[in-house]
Amino acid sequence: RRFRHSDHCHRRPGTTGPPRPAATTPRPRPVPRASRRDPGQPTMLFASPPSTPATPVKATLSPNVATPVIDATTLTPWLGPERAPPAPLPEIVETDELNDPAFGEWLRAAPPPPRWVASERAFLSRVRRECAVQLARAPHYPEAYGDRRLIRFLRQHKSEKKGVKAVKEYLRWREAEKIDLIRDEIVNGKDRPETWPSGNFFKARCAVLPCAEQLFDVKGNALCVEQYGFWPAHRLKDITAEKYMGWQTYALEHKSMVLERIALGRERAVLRAAHAQWLADPEKASPLREGWGEVARLCTIFDMKGLTLSHALLPGGINMVRQLIPLIQKNYPWLQDTTHFVNASGATSFAWSMLRPLLPKNTQRKVHIHGAGAAQSLTEEVRPDFLPEQLGGRAACRELRPPVSLEEHDRGVVGSPLRSPRQSPRAGPRSIEIEEVSVPTAVVVPGVEYVCHDHNHKGKRTRKALRLRDRSLELLPTARWRLSRQMLRLRAPKRLSLASHQPLAAYVGAADAALPSNAAAHHREASERARDLPASFVVLATPKQQVVTLELADAAQARALVEAIHMQADLAA
Repeated sequence: RRFRHSDHCHRRPGTTGPPRPAATTPRPRPVPRASRRDPGQPTMLFASPPSTPATPVKATLSPNVATPVIDATTLTPWLGPERAPPAPLPEIVETDELNDPAFGEWLRAAPPPPRWVASERAFLSRVRRECAVQLARAPHYPEAYGDRRLIRFLRQHKSEKKGVKAVKEYLRWREAEKIDLIRDEIVNGKDRPETWPSGNFFKARCAVLPCAEQLFDVKGNALCVEQYGFWPAHRLKDITAEKYMGWQTYALEHKSMVLERIALGRERAVLRAAHAQWLADPEKASPLREGWGEVARLCTIFDMKGLTLSHALLPGGINMVRQLIPLIQKNYPWLQDTTHFVNASGATSFAWSMLRPLLPKNTQRKVHIHGAGAAQSLTEEVRPDFLPEQLGGRAACRELRPPVSLEEHDRGVVGSPLRSPRQSPRAGPRSIEIEEVSVPTAVVVPGVEYVCHDHNHKGKRTRKALRLRDRSLELLPTARWRLSRQMLRLRAPKRLSLASHQPLAAYVGAADAALPSNAAAHHREASERARDLPASFVVLATPKQQVVTLELADAAQARALVEAIHMQADLAA
């Protein structure tokens, strides 16, 4: 920065003469280079905002094209967060959309830039050169050997050398396992989950929406929903890992084909809109940007209602998922963007802790766990118009089960593990008995955030987010104020220890707690403060001799928090 309060600020040390005039015009910023963009974020596909003509002008296309014609006035609304392509989706063909005869005059007058950026074009050239023999033997399936499928490897590994190596392994695996025959069966009629291997078994136990064609999240990712019953734990022994992997292979191939059609539909919509603008006014038409090609991804939602600890502790179920994760990472990269677990209980957090080390760090950050009543938390990622009504949205979805009734919703999640009340808190792991009982609506799930209010000693009431971990209870700002504007980084949460020589003590409001005669002073203060507060308050006595007052939503949630803290302390002990 240049200061103007003194002439010495504009003169170098040891020089004489008049001061150098200060710069009045800022330096021009360099033009950003074309780079590989993240397809998950909504980006503008034009170098400048598209100009809307006074009268809508439609492009005249060949009669054999099934996709409806889009006029220029519908381009700007289509560039919304979901970027839903027009229905019906185009079929997968080998010919390129740019080869349509209707675009001949437009392409000769204003040829569009390349579909992919320079780094991706170099990667495709290297793959075609080094894998020429394997690609020559493969059939011409764009969703399996096309540019989009190969670019997924580059975006996943972020290195051209690693991406080429992964493509070679993928081609060997596809040829050895004869995956192209599975693709042919899906095209010839086996396009529903019940028609896949062991489809009737899975249909009786879970409802699956493999890949929605018109339901998207705010990033433009297609929705994939799986609703589990969950059936009793002993029924998991009826399915083997081979059958489960075979069923999932059919599902992954079906998802790849639907995502290819979604990407084709988006590209066709963009080309038709750009063509319509050029027909309306060639001089004011906005040109496409380099790298306008589309690569669609998934947003998967798992409905974990009914999952218990007895399911999570079964070795067969965990081993099946451990075999599925490497299959997706090696042969179906860049397919999944975000994952949401809704109606989650403590067993879901336990199962996630076992599977989390198998995923990369960037993938772990895209996994979100939601408690009971997922409609409010999911609307930040999926708008209600695109969220199935079975999950609290307004979109009709016949593939999923009907929405739950009010009586079933009031009963809450069924099957969460609880410790027997007769069991000693100091008992070892072998003496713990797991029971499947109904849990009240107010339950605190580890890893899930709950809104509360922090009351400090000055009487100030601050809205916070409460999260229970294995080793600590965390207080952090709400999502709106979590990002510090001054330092541009996430604010660190305030951790209240649970596992130490002086454990965390919790006292619920409007209740008398029996304290020993040798209790610490801050414990007595916390107990006396809780006695004078309503039942929706919880007062904590921390190991650092601090007293923290929290206000929960209601008295039931306050009692649930105290019980969860005591249970975590007993397990830590």
